[in-house]
Parts: sequence; structure tokens; C-alpha cells
Amino acid sequence: MLRGDSPRSTECAGMRILLLALALLPWLSGPAHAAPAPRLQMELTAPNAPTTIAVTADARIVAGAAKDGTVYLWSLPDGHLLRTIRTGTSDPSFSQFEYDGRTLLVGGPKTMTWWSVPDGRALGRIGTGSPVWSATRDGSLIAAAGSTTTVRNGRTGRVLQRFTTVDDTAAVNCAAFSSDGKQLAVGGYNWSAAAPALPNEGELYVRDLAARKTSTDTIGFEIQAAAYAPGARKPAVGGRSHPDEQTGGWVWLPSQKYLEPGPSTAVRQLAYDSTGSLLAVLSDTLDVWDVSSRTVRWSLGEGIGSVASAASASVLVTAGPGPRVRVWTL
Repeated sequence: MLRGDSPRSTECAGMRILLLALALLPWLSGPAHAAPAPRLQMELTAPNAPTTIAVTADARIVAGAAKDGTVYLWSLPDGHLLRTIRTGTSDPSFSQFEYDGRTLLVGGPKTMTWWSVPDGRALGRIGTGSPVWSATRDGSLIAAAGSTTTVRNGRTGRVLQRFTTVDDTAAVNCAAFSSDGKQLAVGGYNWSAAAPALPNEGELYVRDLAARKTSTDTIGFEIQAAAYAPGARKPAVGGRSHPDEQTGGWVWLPSQKYLEPGPSTAVRQLAYDSTGSLLAVLSDTLDVWDVSSRTVRWSLGEGIGSVASAASASVLVTAGPGPRVRVWTL
């Protein structure tokens, strides 16, 4: 205390300094809970732009399938092109590694093929009337979803179950197995011939494979994408307000809550990270959402055509724009 200062004036001055320091603290230290940005681990260039992308569970191999059915396999982290596989499946829309990384599944319009990763040999082929595919993590089950959904043994192709999914006033857009392979979610929409200009209702069918029972939920938008978080019993679904419009994207979480404000355009794909705490939402942009807070943590840009996450590593892989394949560490 300076000579002539009263204890009270000194106390007030100290309080003012303390309050000023507290006010400046956020500016000096930055956001208290700012998440580090994802690191671009590698950028690869495919000879032809991939339409679907896949990554092994341990993030050691990436596969990109191009429109002509050619699959490119790269090793990580060196980015070496391991081999090229000509699958004969044009316009592939589905690709997935089995959990051990030794087999790759590639699905296109009405055909699913699977391939040996170490040597590129063809291991099997299934023909069906549906262009919508899904598979369990270990590849033991394969689903072809449509008005009738078929579940097959992923090793032999033998039909295990068939069940009616939709009627003549509906369409199927997506399918997804739960992480344990016990449930299969199939999503689409109902349309009205009497009032085609009205927004359609989304239909979500969840099949309990052990009980052979299907439950149905109505969602307030056309469902175009579905994904299960690790260990989850219900899927997240995404889509658009109206099948004739690409505006008005929506995402509905298993917690019965929307991501708000949602994407401005139709949601085409969803992918959870290995922990289930982050959800990649692909529309015209790719945004990575924090599930618990329902806020966008990162935006990874525009022009991305496909996204995949590693099942046991904090890695996200994107295809696009164009022939670019990017590997992100979350």
C-alpha cells in the first residue's frame, strides 16, 4: 500500500485489475474448448475420379472405385498404389473392406462383387434386382435392399432372409447394418400419386435379424442415408425435404433430435467416427458434427462425392473433388 492510500481504495483498485484480467482471459488464451482441426495426412490422386471410397478398420489401406468399375488400392501412410482391380461393375455406389482388411466388397447397379486384397483375385459375385447394398463389418452378411430386401451369407451367397420393405408407393434409397450385425436399417420414402407436389414422408425399416421382425418409423423427410454409431441400437438418418428438390437437408439422430440448423442441401451420406462421438454429414459440403453438442466441429469443403471412416482408428477418408482422395486424422 502506497503512503496516503486507504486500505479501501487499494482493495477497490485490486478488484478492478482482477476484473480486467478476467475479461481479457478469453482473448489471451483463445477458446477454452476449441477442438484441434483435423490434420490432412495425405492427398492421393486417382487416375479416374472415385464414386465410392473405403478404408480398412486399421486405416492401413484405402480403396477408391471409379465410375468404370476400376478400383485403386493404396497403402497408408506411404500412399503407395498397391494394385488396380477391374471389377466390371460400372457406376459402383458401395464399397467396404471386411474388418481384417483382406477382402473388399464393391456394389453397383444390381451386382455385388468381392475381391482378395492381397492378390486382387475375384472371390465371388451376386446378381440381384436392387442397387442398394450394405454389409456387416466382418462381411458375413450382405444385404440387397429394395421393395423386397434380401440378406445373404457373405461367404456363400446363400439367401438367409427375405422381407418386404416397401409397397408400390414407396422407394428405397439406403441400407445400413448395426456395428454388431444384429440389425439392418433400410430407408426411403412414400410418395402420393394424388398429391406429388407435397413433401413426402420418410420410412425407416429396422430389421431384427435374430427375431426376424421388422419395425417401421415415419420420419418427416425423404431418407437418403443411414448409419449406426458403434454399439448403437438405432441409426442416424439423413435426407431431404422433397424428392424433387436438392434443398432442405435433414439429419435425425437416435436421440430423437435433429441436427439444427441442418445442412442447406440434401444429405447423401453419413459416417460415424470410431468412437461414435463425431458424425460426418455429406451434402454439398462435408461437415463433421459433434454429436453430443449437435454443433459443426469442422467443415472439410465442397465437391466431395464419398466419405468413409476407419472402424478402429481416428481416420476419415474422402473422395473428391475430382480425382482427389484425402486422408484426414481426426
